[in-house]
Amino acid sequence: NMKPIAFHKGMGVCWFGTGILILVSGLRFNIDWISDAAMFLVVCPGVFLVWANVEYERIMALLSRVCILSFVIYLIPSMLMIPIEDQQYAGLFCNVNGTALYLIVVFACLLVETLRPQIKKWMLSVYLILLGICFALIFYTNSRTGQMAAILCFLAVGGICFVRDRKQWGKQVLIRLALVLAAVGVMLPLTVYLFQGGNLIGQALFSAAA
Repeated sequence: NMKPIAFHKGMGVCWFGTGILILVSGLRFNIDWISDAAMFLVVCPGVFLVWANVEYERIMALLSRVCILSFVIYLIPSMLMIPIEDQQYAGLFCNVNGTALYLIVVFACLLVETLRPQIKKWMLSVYLILLGICFALIFYTNSRTGQMAAILCFLAVGGICFVRDRKQWGKQVLIRLALVLAAVGVMLPLTVYLFQGGNLIGQALFSAAA
């Protein structure tokens, strides 16, 4: 008789941290390591969630926040090592379409989290900044499919939230959508300078280490 198991936060952080480290290392050094990262980040957590009998809403919230956390970790080596070029930004994936695909998933998660009715103001501010950077990176990939997908995602998620909550929270949805557009407008040019500055810091660190 298999009894449901409980989630341990500390061990969970270590587990996902290890998986993300392997993923970043695989993207940077050896693409074969990504299969190992998939075991840490997808297969084993999926087995755990089924075994623990976790509710569907909790699973989606967990996956969404893990995706956002992966983006935060993704930004660090990207800023230090890969500045945004004039033509097409491929990032750690070394492929424009692959980068756009990943960023679209992150953009969707950030958009959903940003439009949640009950969210702390400081978390909303963090999500808006990350969302603006994410859209900026999608824009700088010059992937037309990625750009179109981001716009459609914004319209679809925003429209669904407004229609669903128009009686109770309609005005707040419009305010949040306006904040999203403002964040995109601010971070679109600013992201280039963040990546250029991060690259200078990265070069200084590597030079000091050498």
